[in-house]
Formats: sequence, C-alpha cells, structure tokens
Amino acid sequence: MSIFTYPFVRLALALMAGQCLAEFCPQSLGILFVLWLAFLPIRLLMRRKCLWLNASMYWVLGLFALLQMWRFSAAQAYEFPDEECCYAAVLLASPKEKPRSRQCQARLLLPECQGPPKGMTLPKGLSLPKGLSLPKWLMPPKWLLPQCKIQLYLPKDERSASLQMGDVLYFRANLSPEENAFTVEALPDSLVAGHWRRPADFDYQAFLRKQGIMASVFLPNEHWESDSLQTRMPLRRTLQQWRARLVTRYETAGITGDALSLISALTLGQQELMQDEQRETFAAAGVSHILAVSGMHVGIVSQLLTLLLFWLRGPRCFQVLKYLLLIVILWLYAFLTGFSPSVLRAVLMFTVSAMALCLRRKSYTWNSLGFAAVVMLWSWPWYLYQVGFQLSFLAVMSILLLQNYFQQAFSLSRSSSLQAMMTGEAMMTVEALMSGEAFSSEPPFEKSGTATMALRLRLALWRYLRQAVHYMKELFCLSLAAQIGTAPLSVYYFHQFSNYFWLSNLLMVPLSVLMTYLGVFLLIFADLAVLSHALSFLLNVSLKAFMRLSAWIESLPLSLDNHLYPKWFEVGLLYLMLFALFRLFRSKKLHYYIDYLSLRSARIIFVTK
Repeated sequence: MSIFTYPFVRLALALMAGQCLAEFCPQSLGILFVLWLAFLPIRLLMRRKCLWLNASMYWVLGLFALLQMWRFSAAQAYEFPDEECCYAAVLLASPKEKPRSRQCQARLLLPECQGPPKGMTLPKGLSLPKGLSLPKWLMPPKWLLPQCKIQLYLPKDERSASLQMGDVLYFRANLSPEENAFTVEALPDSLVAGHWRRPADFDYQAFLRKQGIMASVFLPNEHWESDSLQTRMPLRRTLQQWRARLVTRYETAGITGDALSLISALTLGQQELMQDEQRETFAAAGVSHILAVSGMHVGIVSQLLTLLLFWLRGPRCFQVLKYLLLIVILWLYAFLTGFSPSVLRAVLMFTVSAMALCLRRKSYTWNSLGFAAVVMLWSWPWYLYQVGFQLSFLAVMSILLLQNYFQQAFSLSRSSSLQAMMTGEAMMTVEALMSGEAFSSEPPFEKSGTATMALRLRLALWRYLRQAVHYMKELFCLSLAAQIGTAPLSVYYFHQFSNYFWLSNLLMVPLSVLMTYLGVFLLIFADLAVLSHALSFLLNVSLKAFMRLSAWIESLPLSLDNHLYPKWFEVGLLYLMLFALFRLFRSKKLHYYIDYLSLRSARIIFVTK
C-alpha cells in the first residue's frame, strides 16, 4: 500500500507545499488561486464517479495548500513602526544565560491588559504590513494568523534573573530590523579543498524569521518594567517551576556535576545545565539524539505509567479511563519537558493510537504521523524550519520504510515492540508488554516433570540469551534505518558525522532506558531514605558508565568526520539517490537488473582481454 493513500499524509504534504511556495515564490498565490477556482467547474462536468472523487480530493488538497500560503504570506509580513514605541509582551520561557546578556523569547500582546505601569503607555497597535503583495481585503483574520514572537536581550542583573515564564513585560524600543544582515564569519578550516564549501556569511535576520521571531532588540534597564500582578500561561509556568523543583530533588539525592546535567536532560529536557565540552563529547559519540527528549522517552514513560496503572483492568470503562489518564499525563510530560517538536510529534501519535484503542479502531502509523504533522504545521507554521521537526519526522519515516526489509534480512519478527516505542505508537508496546507477547517468536521451554533443575536453568538462560540477541539485532536495524534517513540532513546542519553511531546505539540506548527508569523512580521515592540511597547509587553508576562509554567511543580512531559543508542541492541529490535505491530494491525485477549488469560486466571484461 502506498503512503499517499492515507488522508493525513496528503494533507501534511499539501500544507508543506503551500508553505514552501509562499516562502520561495510568493507571487504565485494569485495565479494558483485562479487555477484552483477554475478547477471547480471542471470537476463538476465529470461523469465518472472515480474521476469525480479524485478531482474532489485534489480540490480539497489545493484548498489546504492555498490556506497555508495565505496564512504564511501574511505572517511573514510583520513590519513595525520605524520610531520608538511602547509594547507589552509575555515571556515564553525563562531567560537563558549568554556571555554578556540574558536572552528571552516573548510574544507581543494586544492592548488588552489592565494597564501598564506609570509613565508607560501601550501602543495603539502595530502598523499595517508593508510591501505585501496581498490586498488588505485578502488579509486573513487575526485569529487565523500565528502570533508574533520577538527576542529580547536584557542586562545580566538581579531584575532579569528573577523573570520567569509567563511574566508580562512593558518596554520601549524600536523593533524595526536592521537593513544589513548580521554576518558571522566561518570558523577556520584546515581543509583547503573545502574552502569554497564554507558559508561565507550567515543571514541572522532570515534565520530568526524562519524561527517565527520577527524582531530582536537589546533593552537597557531604564527601558523595561515587569508587572508582577499580571501573569500568563499559568499551566506552563507551574510546570516549569515543578521542573526546577525536580532538578533540586536530584541534587538532594546526591546527583551533582555532569551527572546532574545528564539526567536532567534525559528525563526533564533541561539541557541548560550541560557544558559545551560535554555536548561535544556526546555529539562525537553519536548519542546526542538520546539526550533530546523524543519518542523513545515518551514510550518509556508510557510503559512505566501503564505498569503503575495495572489495577485499571476488567470492564471496558476501566480500560478507557486508563487510556485517558495516559493521554493527560503524557501531555503534562510534554509541557514539563519544554514542548520540543520531537516530543510533540510523539505525544500526538500516542494520542491517536490511544483514542483508536478506546474506540476499538485500528490505528495506522503513517496516518497518525501525518496527523501530527498537520496539527503542528497548522498551529505554528515555522515548525517546518526547525531542525528537531525535520529530523524527528525523517527518522520515523525512514524507520517505517526500511525496518521491514532489515527485519527480513536479519530474520526478525514483523511485530516489533521496539519500533512501536521509537516511532511513538507506544500503545502497541504497552499492550505487548502487559500481555507478555513482546517476544512472541521465542517459544517457551517445556516444564516437564522429568527435567532436572540444571536443565531448566540452562533452557531459561538460553531463552533469555536469544531474546537479548534478538533485541540487539532489532536495535541495530532501527538505528541503521533512522541514520540512513537523517544522515544527509544532520551533516548539512551540524557539519559532522559520527562513524560509530551503530556501536553507540547498541551500548547507549539500553543504558539510557535503564537511567530513565532509575531517574523516574528516584523522583518518586526520593523521600524514602533507604530506597533513595540505593536508587541514587545505581543511577550514579549508570551515569558514570554512560559518560565513560561516550568518552571511549570519542577516543576511537576515525570516530568523527567534521568540517563537512554540503550544499542544499547536494543534500537533495543524496535523498534522490537514496529514494532511487529504495525503489530499486523494492522492485520485483531486481534480480533481472543484477543479471543484466553481471552479463554486461562479463562481456566488457572478455572484450578487453
């Protein structure tokens, strides 16, 4: 079955196509709108039912693409007054430490607050967008447009350190962007051959626009005030305070230093504590994706929650209640970890699979993946340009496309619980674990009365050894499939490639699963003295083993290829080549191609001799 038969996959592709057209060819909006309207009477003239249905489908997809073009073209046209004005904004995250200032992202508010401090007045409103090809009567309504984000830089003092997510700031500034783009010179490179590949400059303003940030400004102390009586986003603010308390809970349990930063990033998504040297070590070892909270962590948390909710069994109403509780808790976990694109994708896919189990329907992974993309792109179009969004979806797509062929090559079962956990369909993993069918291909040994205790022990050890080998083979296939799909794009963004990614995944992923379980249990039972000491000891040992293994993999010869600067069209050619190879191996005539090439090569060899 083709992936284009799933409806949400088509809608996701239509939204992406409309957004790309609005980005690279904004003048095509009017032409496509006329063509879309002209296609409507053509489909009405069709008599055959199948043609009419196909035409209706493409008409709806074109409608979604035009809507996305409309929204994105208007959202990119934010232009602020040239003079200095007063604004109100709400902080979307706590300030981040920078070498000379504190950086915080904020969202502009309309003049709907109770009132600014004395001496400051709110603006009457932003000026109308300038230089936009759309007429004013074609502008979408404000509720359809994404909200405007700005980036503020504050001095490093006690006032800026006390700010939290949800605080309302009143400030006076000129938010018009500079005419000249901010330029960052490329780092020194010893490779003379790759000199022409290095980016000569970096368009900082375009980068901010693709992140949804319409302006950035530095605010002196006398130009901003905070209002402690007005706060926004109470849920996210409360969850961020909980995250800080949970990090403190780790510290009181005896987890400090690099171990604290590692377990905080692994379980809570708190990567601000991690040092640059530690990040470089993990990147060279190829385990950076383990530290970013993603579908694997959502799957682990869902398994743990299902084990804790084992008492909700029996009638169907209890099963539905269990699934609804899992959905609510996982959404709270997504808020707690900072709502990264990979976590949002995994939680959306989990929600679709859980709702399908509640309604006794079958959930298709491709359809739930397309649903996650549609929801994310419609809520915030700039997700498409974020690295986490692109790598997360590419990894899942590559696993879904290639995993079946790797399973056949390594003689693995098609029902993969590990694949369900990695892709976000964690309900399948939960049901397999609860029913004891995670390794259904391994038949249990017969407990005959005549068998001795030594024979039973040997059979049990042999069975668990085969299960461990089965798990390692499946993990290797998953890591290889995900790496094939994400390697060109990760090299394009990060300019390096880890050659021992397969070894790091085989060693680090099981260890990270163990550390996640120990970290969650430590947070739950930190108040119990004896159990807390035992869990903190085991967690410290696991964290130190993780860091030593990462340093050992980094020290291996040829562990990292850096200074790689491919162009965007080279990345596109790599993906086209991978797609052609995939189609070739998927074709049923592959053996004919191999025979033809072997005959041609044999003829060339004999003729040359």
